[in-house]
Amino acid sequence: LKFGGEGEPTLNLKTVETLTKEFSNEVPITIMTNGLINCVDELKEWGVSSVSVSLHTHDPEQYSEIMEPLVENAHEKLCRFIKDAVASDLNLELTGIDRPCVDKKKAKELAVSLGVDSEIRWRTFFQ
Repeated sequence: LKFGGEGEPTLNLKTVETLTKEFSNEVPITIMTNGLINCVDELKEWGVSSVSVSLHTHDPEQYSEIMEPLVENAHEKLCRFIKDAVASDLNLELTGIDRPCVDKKKAKELAVSLGVDSEIRWRTFFQ
């Protein structure tokens, strides 16, 4: 069971909690998130098995330009979520949009510095 698509699933944690507790013993649960709401402890407690987090870039300013977040220090919050997910032993996937302006090597270096040992899954950029 995957929570994702249009919208941010962690904005409705009560629904995530209810469904995760209901189905986590039957099927693996994945949350696809921007990582701006740090709820790693809750997700782990409820039985979420993996998270897919949109990293997009190593650069905080570029992240703000690309994502246009509504919260301050969004890139910092994203990095904290990733570190906490690694520490919690959740299965973690990082994703990004393969934009010409993004330095994928530096994004990988950031991921490694946050404790991630898997590759970033880059998706095709459509203009």
